Amino acid sequence: MFCRQSTPTDSNLQIDAAAFLYSMAQMANQIAPTKVKGTTGFTKIQTKTSTWSCFTSLTGLKMFLETPTYYQEEAQVSLQKIYMFYCDYVLKNPFSIPGQPIKAIKFEQKTMEVLEKIK
Repeated sequence: MFCRQSTPTDSNLQIDAAAFLYSMAQMANQIAPTKVKGTTGFTKIQTKTSTWSCFTSLTGLKMFLETPTYYQEEAQVSLQKIYMFYCDYVLKNPFSIPGQPIKAIKFEQKTMEVLEKIK
């Protein structure tokens, strides 16, 4: 789990949000009217002020990104870039433990470069 916010929050809230979004994606996939191979639940949840975008890799890893509503089109592209950084800097890191918070400096730097464009 990697989370950067402008205001720090309790890490349990971050875990709760991730668990909620993952569960929503799974439920959306289960209640889909057609079972098309490769469906993965929702791709975005939109409110007046923000949008939660979801990217699902071929291996089933789900990545979520909260952006301002006006930044919808680039969110999927940004998530794909972040996933590439995840593969390059986290999965190949022998000290990275799946399911634990991500602490890879290169991953954080590259991800922040992508996220800076959102502001």
